[in-house]
Amino acid sequence: IASQFFEYSWELWQIDVQNILHGFSVLAQDTSGFHRDDAFFTCERWILCSKIIRQLIISGFPSDAKSIQEVQPVKKVCPSMLVAVQSFLQLYSSFQEKHPKFSEFLKQGCIKLMKILLAIQQRHPFSFGDQHVLGPVMDFCLNKIINPEPDLSPFEELFIQCMSLVKSVLECKDYKQVLAGRVMDDKLVTLHEMKKNASNSVAGVLASLLPNERVVLLCIVLIRRYFVLTVADVEEWFQNPESFYHEQDAVLWSERLRPCAEALYIVLFENHGQLLGPVVVSILKEAMNVCPSSVVEIGPQLLLKDAAYSAAAYVYYELSNYLSFRDWFNGALSSEVMNNHPNMRIVHRKVALILGQWISEIKEDMRRPVYCALVKLLQEDDLCVRLTASRSLYFHLDDGNFSEQDFSDLLPICWDACFKLEEDALEFDSKVQAINTISGLINRTTEIF
Repeated sequence: IASQFFEYSWELWQIDVQNILHGFSVLAQDTSGFHRDDAFFTCERWILCSKIIRQLIISGFPSDAKSIQEVQPVKKVCPSMLVAVQSFLQLYSSFQEKHPKFSEFLKQGCIKLMKILLAIQQRHPFSFGDQHVLGPVMDFCLNKIINPEPDLSPFEELFIQCMSLVKSVLECKDYKQVLAGRVMDDKLVTLHEMKKNASNSVAGVLASLLPNERVVLLCIVLIRRYFVLTVADVEEWFQNPESFYHEQDAVLWSERLRPCAEALYIVLFENHGQLLGPVVVSILKEAMNVCPSSVVEIGPQLLLKDAAYSAAAYVYYELSNYLSFRDWFNGALSSEVMNNHPNMRIVHRKVALILGQWISEIKEDMRRPVYCALVKLLQEDDLCVRLTASRSLYFHLDDGNFSEQDFSDLLPICWDACFKLEEDALEFDSKVQAINTISGLINRTTEIF
């Protein structure tokens, strides 16, 4: 049934997209012969057809991850949708001022098509992994992330969708080489071999798309361009620190550009940790050299250090081979915590994050100063910093190597700070987090006393 419906819907989709592109090309040159009502109708029908085609491919065919059977419509649809995105983008910038309604359609059309491509990749990874599908789509997304056109700079949603698709491809388990023991059943052996061959084929395509040089460049671009707080970010933070803190929650990462870039970076690092470890440490050391602990002006230097601290915090499990936490804490982090300038909240937030992420690298003689630093950060005025410190403190309280002896005299101050955080917080999630930390304190109190 899906196959029969698909052919009709797909033919209509192709006709409509050609009519749309032809009509918009005419509109770009001369408005006199353009029929707006007809164009709006065609645009609406094309969007409906796009939704139908998505549903037919997603729900009308069993996932090829299980069946290892090629879903032929994927090879038809994905390249054509990518071409449509590219064509829409060429018209988008020129339509923004002259034809805002059609410009909005082009924008939403691009987002819709990118979301469809992502859904197809997740449902039918092997069909999508064909070199004639995966290659052009990944190349398009990577180029947009690394070399964005100036005209598209306000179009954040496009970059978010490109990052989401690259992230989905990089973390797709079906694209990893299958290492398993031999199965005696002949049928299962056949399926196993088919999946192994399909995985190896896609791995080859990805290797050609992501040579080491491109992986390193992507990592550098993510940190230096997308991790860095913008003026609007800083203003949003200062106006509502609590809301800003929650922007990186799991529900929201795919809706905001910087959290999306951070999510892509983590997956990229998981795939290429040994290659990228020295790169990240190099950026971190550069940022610390150009922005010592005494710098408090919110400028490029401070914002780069904030971005570098983010990069180091999220991938602690690999960076510990290249970076000594003891030297880092004693040389920079501890003095930054003691700097009470209001602008230092930007750095303090990341220091609190680092102290929670690098727990496994905090040796016994370092626990006391780390606990003191977290308790101090928990008492700051900025809710974003306090919430970050609260979460990191909870991680320490939950850690099997938590030192009751080093923490016992900090307990009264910590109690007061946690209850004040719960009282000051307005959002439900913030209050829950404060209560979780209080619960961790209660559990440790019975051990201390």
